Amino acid sequence: MTCLKLDSKDQQILALLQKNARLPTAEIARAVNLARSTVQERIRRRRAGRY
Repeated sequence: MTCLKLDSKDQQILALLQKNARLPTAEIARAVNLARSTVQERIRRRRAGRY
């Protein structure tokens, strides 16, 4: 299994989700200045255990 390091955007996303796990993806995307689809993909990778 390949381990990917968390970059600053991943850390920001995870921090937001730790505060509120029900936060909408669009709101997270605005907060970290990324596209919603990019945020969705980053979250999906974390959930799949590819980190």
